[in-house]
Amino acid sequence: MTAFMKLSIFNLICLIVIGILLFLCKKFIKERRTHDLILKTTSILVILIHYSAVYVEFFQNQGVAYASASYILPVYPCHIMMWLLVIVAFTRHKKSRFFEGLAEFVFVVGTLAALIGALFNMNFLNSSNPTFTNYFLFKGVFGHMVMFFGTTYLFVFEYVKPRVEKTMISVIVGLLFFVADGIIINTLYAKFDIPPVNAMFLLEPPFEDYPFINFFTIGSIGLILCFIGLLIYEHITLPKAEQWITKISTKSNKQDEDLTTDKTN
Repeated sequence: MTAFMKLSIFNLICLIVIGILLFLCKKFIKERRTHDLILKTTSILVILIHYSAVYVEFFQNQGVAYASASYILPVYPCHIMMWLLVIVAFTRHKKSRFFEGLAEFVFVVGTLAALIGALFNMNFLNSSNPTFTNYFLFKGVFGHMVMFFGTTYLFVFEYVKPRVEKTMISVIVGLLFFVADGIIINTLYAKFDIPPVNAMFLLEPPFEDYPFINFFTIGSIGLILCFIGLLIYEHITLPKAEQWITKISTKSNKQDEDLTTDKTN
């Protein structure tokens, strides 16, 4: 069985379990306080899973562990998203615009990052002996799936209510933060003469065989898909009068009418 097939089967099982857990939570848990507790617990669990590899190596290697860049700095998108999920979970004022924007970004980009990190986990696929009995490979995939549960939880339990205009702004601002983070980390590595870490994949594509798949193409395509997805979501869930495309059309027609009136006068 190929590494990709092993990975696919494991992720399929995880997705089924996540779907069942979300359904059960939706059906039986009604108190907001309990929902908040589950979200907080999930966000902390993601962090613990991520750093657990250091402790496992420490005890397996006679008290010596190697802490790579991913344990010290927010090198890749998922490293940022897991901490942002914690901030979202523990933010007390969940009606503020700050929370709404951050939660929208975590839901949209965090969900995508978690799925990509799990379905196309580079450590697992590039391993000479890919097996889930290897804790370091297991935690890398499983941790992304736990984060996926947390980010989708935000949507299922209405911590976020996506809308085209405000959600797109949240996502764009978040992606600009990714760029700033990558530039800062890559600059620090160059400044201190450390071998490049390729933070946020700004220096080179994540997959050597597919050079056209880089941060900017992924970001651009992601924004387009996000915009289309939000249009479809609004079309399905909102009355026509409340949909962004209707508001834009109405506003455009109003401007045309005003312009015609001005010319007539």
